[in-house]
Formats: sequence, structure tokens, C-alpha cells
Amino acid sequence: MLEKQLAAAKAKRRKQFLTLSIGFIIVVAIMAMIFLYSAFIHVPPAERSRAFPEEADANVEITKPDPPIPAAATTATVSSDALRQQYIDALAHYDSQLQPGLDKIDSGRWESERIARLTDLKQKALSQFGEGNYMEAVGYIRQATTLAETLLTEAGDAFAEAMMIAGNAYREDDLVTAQQSISTALILDQNSAAAVALANRIEQLADILPLLEQINTARIENQYEKERRLLGELIKLAPGRETAVARKKEVTRLINDNNFARAVSRAYRAIDNGNINDAKKHMAAAKHIHAGRQELDAIQAAISELERKQRLRQHLDNAVRAVSNDNWQQAVGEYRKALNEQAGDKHIQQSVQKAESILKLQQAFSQHINYPYRLSNPGLLDQVKQLLDQAEQYRRESRLLASQFSEVSRLINTMNKKVPVQVLSDNQTRVLVRGVGIVGVTESKTIELLPGEYTFEGKRKGYKSKLIDVLIPYDKPGFSLTVICDEPI
Repeated sequence: MLEKQLAAAKAKRRKQFLTLSIGFIIVVAIMAMIFLYSAFIHVPPAERSRAFPEEADANVEITKPDPPIPAAATTATVSSDALRQQYIDALAHYDSQLQPGLDKIDSGRWESERIARLTDLKQKALSQFGEGNYMEAVGYIRQATTLAETLLTEAGDAFAEAMMIAGNAYREDDLVTAQQSISTALILDQNSAAAVALANRIEQLADILPLLEQINTARIENQYEKERRLLGELIKLAPGRETAVARKKEVTRLINDNNFARAVSRAYRAIDNGNINDAKKHMAAAKHIHAGRQELDAIQAAISELERKQRLRQHLDNAVRAVSNDNWQQAVGEYRKALNEQAGDKHIQQSVQKAESILKLQQAFSQHINYPYRLSNPGLLDQVKQLLDQAEQYRRESRLLASQFSEVSRLINTMNKKVPVQVLSDNQTRVLVRGVGIVGVTESKTIELLPGEYTFEGKRKGYKSKLIDVLIPYDKPGFSLTVICDEPI
């Protein structure tokens, strides 16, 4: 199509040039006739007779010569100088304004015949000038100028059209058309920086086309990572491909979206598996891709919930182990921590209450076992019996509590059995038990007292009174003591 267009343009311009050339030749011929006629009428009759003898014979009656040629007769010389200057000016214009443009054209590959004709015209002009035929020289140089201008116009139009076609073909990745058109453009202007640059880009198209095929295949197969890598190679070869740059951005966005979705999915899978560390790792990866997405808040909430549940499970497991180890102090602490993680849970609340009750009972029973003599106190005994009633429901829950329950029950029975106490004296000292009763004056008397602390007092006239504090043991079959006032006043 390009060759047809160039051929049509060439034929049209050739017709125009032919018409202009014929017109120019006619004008030159008329001017030459005028010039010759002007020169002829100023020639003396004698010279005319020599040049034209027949005419001389016809004018034999002329007896005196023509007068000298006046100053005006130098018109031919002046006209010759003017023509000479016209040639020089025309040649200077040709060499400075037209020849540089012609030198850019590869004359061996474009309009060689017409360019040869141009060279011939210029040579003839130079030859005629050298012979002093200035009018002919001017005529030839003007023909050369007209032809050169026509050729440069045609070359310029053809160059612009070839560059346009080459550029469009390059953008459409049409390698064949682009190569043909840029070749034509370089023939018409071998020195064009734009043509050379475009030729270099078109030359790269041979490497680019296979890449484009691979990119298209990767795009069809949704192989985004591969497509992005290939697009990067393409952009290195052709940085000006805006579509490739835009597509790479789009592919990068798709990859990031896919990686984000994959990281979110993996985070939830880790949460379902109870793996907090993996969940946090995948959430961090997703956050690195899209820091402000709402999905991250949901993942964080799910991780926090998982952490809460795991803490809750850990506290409950610790509490169960503490219960199995009969460590109700630890059990109370773990149940309370679990309740902090899940406030309002009735089962945990009940577990806390039971653990606290057992712990309090253990602590209370421990005090009574360590100080058993208080169990003989009737007022305290009622409280202890109430504790035993409360502990009845937990005896199977705690081995220690069951043991304490039995021990306290035994101690209550033991502490409420009176112990025989033998009181020895001198039959002169009056003996009494403070807060209990009078033993009297005796040498030996056995009384029964509940285990515990007592104060025996001895009194005798003329002697100092004697106070003896004793502890009646609960774990011995009997007890004896001596109360005698033997220190005079």
C-alpha cells in the first residue's frame, strides 16, 4: 500500500514538474529571441553585410556608414553581466538551500533517474557558464532548481508519510510494515535522528514480539507472577510502552490482592487450628501488602478471641490439675483468672465458689486441729459443728478436707470426754479449780475435767496462797497434780 501511495504521488509530481518545465522552456526561448533580436539591430551595416551577404547586396545604395554606437549600445554587455550574476546567485541558493536536503536522500534507491537528470542540468549550467553563455547557464540552473525543489517536496511528503506509517505499525506491533516504512523513511532522509531512533525501536520489535506472545499466554492462563516478570523485561526493552507499564501496575495489583487474600485465608486457617503464632505471621504478611484493609481488624479480633479462649482453657486446665492435686489455693487462683476471661460464666462461678468454700474449710479445720483444746468450749463447738455440716458435701472433693473432717470430728469427741484428775494435798490446804468448783481439803481426791487449761488454787491460813496452771491433756488416760501451801506468810 505504501509503494502504491508513493508511486501515485510520484506520478502526480512528475506531471506537475513536466508542465512547469515546458512553461519554463518556452519563457527562456522567448527571452533568447528577444535578446538575439536586440543584439542584431545594433550591429553596423558593414558587419551585417559580412554576416548576411545577400542582405548586403540588397542594400548597395547605402553610401555612408552608420554613426558610432552610442552609450546605450552597451546594453548587451550589461545584460550579460546581469545574467552572470543571476547564475551565481541561483547557484549559491541551490548549493546552500537545496543541496543539503538532496544529500540526505539515498539517490541510488529513490528517483535515481530524476536525480541523475538533476546532476546533468547542474553540469550543463556549469559548462555554459564556463563558455560565457550566461543566459543558457541561468536557464539550466533554474531548471535544476525547480526540479530539486520538486524532489525535496516529494521526498519530504513521502518521508512524513513513511514515518507516520512506521510509527503506527510499531505501535500496533506490525513488524513487517514498520520495517518497510522505516526503510523508506531512511532512504528519503538518511540523517533524520527521529527516523534512526524509530528504526532502533523497530529493530527491537523483533525481540519484543516473542515477549508479547509469552505475556499474552501468561495473561490467558492467569499466571500473574510470570506475566509481571515478562512485562518487566518488555519495559526494559521499550520504556515508552505505556500500555505495558499500565498492565504491569494492574498485574501487580492483582498479585497483591491474591497474596493478601491468601494470607488472610491462611491466617483464618491457623486460627481454626489454634495456632496463634502462624495466624499472627500471616496477618503481618497481609498487613505488609494492604495496611489499612478492614479484613485485618477482623483477623485481629479473631486472634484476640482465640488468645482469650486459650488463656481460658489454660486456666481451667490448671484449675483441674490443682483440684486433682488437692491444691485448692491454686485452684481458686486459676478459676478466678478464668472468670476474668469469661465473666458471667455460671459454671466457672460455681467452681470458684466451691473452691473457695473448700479452701476456707481446710483453713478453719487446720486451725482447730492445731489448737484442739478450744473444741471443748461449748460456744465454739457449735460453730465447728456447723463447719462440719458444710464440709459434708465436699468430703469427696478433697482428700485433705476429708481427713480434716475426720480429725476434727474425733477431736470434738475426745475434747468432750472428761479426764480423771488426781489432786494430791496435805489435808490442810483448801483446793479449788478456778471457774469450775471446789475440791476441798484432802490428801488425795480424783475429779473429772474436760481436756484444757485450768488454774488450781490452794489456800491455807497463815500461808501464802498457791496458783498452779495446768493443761489437762486429751490424749492421756489421766492426770495428777499436787497442791500444797507450804510457804508461811
